Amino acid sequence: MERVREAAARTWGEPVRVFRLDSPYLRYQVRGRRRDGVRRQTKDRSGCLGLVSVVLDIPQAAAEVVVTLLGRMLMWPLRDTVRGKEDSGGVRFADAFRHGAQYLVWSPSRTALVTPRPDGGLHHAWTATGADRPELRLPRRLRWPDGSWLRLAVLQSDRTRYREEQAAAAR
Repeated sequence: MERVREAAARTWGEPVRVFRLDSPYLRYQVRGRRRDGVRRQTKDRSGCLGLVSVVLDIPQAAAEVVVTLLGRMLMWPLRDTVRGKEDSGGVRFADAFRHGAQYLVWSPSRTALVTPRPDGGLHHAWTATGADRPELRLPRRLRWPDGSWLRLAVLQSDRTRYREEQAAAAR
C-alpha cells in the first residue's frame, strides 16, 4: 500500500490517501444488468411466442424477488453494492473494480481506482476529476453527483487502518 501511495504522490505531485478494496464481488442494482454486473441480453418478445415467454417468466421473476429479499435481509452487510443508471459514474467505477483494480486513491483534485504495475507505476482503471468525483464517505460509501452510489461491505480489511488515519488527522 505504501508503494501505491508513493507512486500516486509522485505522479500527481500532491499528497494522496489510499484505501485498499477487498473483493470485486459486487452486487449490481442497475437496470439492464444482471446482479453480477453482466449486461442482459434483450429478448425478442414479438408475436404469440412473446406472450408465452412473458407468462413463463412470471414464476422466475417471483422467485427472484423472494430470493433477493431474503438475501438482502441476511447478507447485505457482507456484499459490496452498486446502484445507478447504466452509464453512471458509480457503475463505471464498479466495472473497473470488478475487472481487477485494487486501490482507491484520492487527493484534493482527483480520485482514481488503480492497480500497481511491476515496474513501480500505476495502471489507472478509472479516474475522475472536478465535478465527476464521488463524495467519499469512507469506509462505507461513495456517492456520485449523478445519484449513483457504491456501498462497501462491512468486512473491508482496510477499514480499521482508515479509521485510525482519520482519527490521527483530526488531532
